[in-house]
Amino acid sequence: MNNNQFGFRPKRSTKAAATILTDDIRNCLNDGKMVGAIFVDLSKAFDTIGHDLLLRKLQQHGIFGDELAWFTDYLFNRSQVVHMNGVSSQYKAVNCGVPQGSILGPLLFIVFINDLSDHLENSKIVMYADDTVIYFSNNDISIIESSLNKDLCNLADYFDDNELIINLKKGKTESMLFGTAKRLSLNKNDFNVSYRQHLISFVDKYKYLGNILDNHLTFSNNFDMFYSKTTTRLSLLYKVRPYLTDEAAEKIYKMMIIPLLTYTGTASLSFTSTQLNKLKSIENRAKQIISSNAPLPKIYSLIKREACIFVRKCLDSSTCENFNNYFDLFKHNIRTRNNGYQLKLPKIKLVIGKKAFRFLGAKIYNELPLEIRKTSDFEEFSNLTKQHFN
Repeated sequence: MNNNQFGFRPKRSTKAAATILTDDIRNCLNDGKMVGAIFVDLSKAFDTIGHDLLLRKLQQHGIFGDELAWFTDYLFNRSQVVHMNGVSSQYKAVNCGVPQGSILGPLLFIVFINDLSDHLENSKIVMYADDTVIYFSNNDISIIESSLNKDLCNLADYFDDNELIINLKKGKTESMLFGTAKRLSLNKNDFNVSYRQHLISFVDKYKYLGNILDNHLTFSNNFDMFYSKTTTRLSLLYKVRPYLTDEAAEKIYKMMIIPLLTYTGTASLSFTSTQLNKLKSIENRAKQIISSNAPLPKIYSLIKREACIFVRKCLDSSTCENFNNYFDLFKHNIRTRNNGYQLKLPKIKLVIGKKAFRFLGAKIYNELPLEIRKTSDFEEFSNLTKQHFN
């Protein structure tokens, strides 16, 4: 299976996909380049897949004999009917699409589009099911533009051959140019990419896998969005608090409010002083609503602990292959306390490079006490980091 596909696969998630994408973009910007990106949205992608074509692709993945016959029986001879106000329509045969709401539906879909990246000549790609972004970096905006336009032509042919339809409406398939403020001010008006003579909308920010990406990757709009949602939910919790026990109120806070502010995860570990103060205000407000004695976790500590846990998984090669060799340990012949337990920090030219998980995640990990970093057992490491950040 394509390593660029993060959807519906073990050890992969929206956070992992967003981290790989944003880290790669930040690395390019740190090298003085700009990055052009196309966020591709497919119309009813799960519903348009042709069964015959899907079966051929299953054969390309080594599915034959009884297994292929089983999938054939699973896909074909399905029908659908509509019930409304006590009246039923006639049964209609379903000749395309994978059954949604099923366990196999998502798996069959990612098998179906597994070969999409083979049709790109220039661009890199990150996919989460049908959420796809292709991107290309260079110092010259004209090269970025021509490279993306070429790959969009290739994708147009691929979508036609595979009976997929790209959604070109505003807010769906859109283009972005990432770069420093100075470079963008000089170049963004010259960036145009088209899909079969249709000019793709150019935007300064895009909501990707639940996160708002801006063209400098500050994540400020993203923080503001989640902070607003958090305050709204705290207000709702305040209204129903008289009807809840302390334990129930605490659970609601931990399960329905905190995840909003920690969702971005390793894609954005950097916060301004103003944002950190807002996180503290959320914590103080929560204590006022729930109980002054409630053992509520510090939100930024939760974010840093998650980063340390993920760094450790990268070091142990227990996450997806994309993060193998993501971090390097200092190892030398001189006997020092940190030898073999401290991570090398990559060389950084610009501030934006210091916001990457590869840099900031390593920095946060190195700040852990030595006895925690020396722990070889992952479960023990997890428990010790929990105690440390509490």
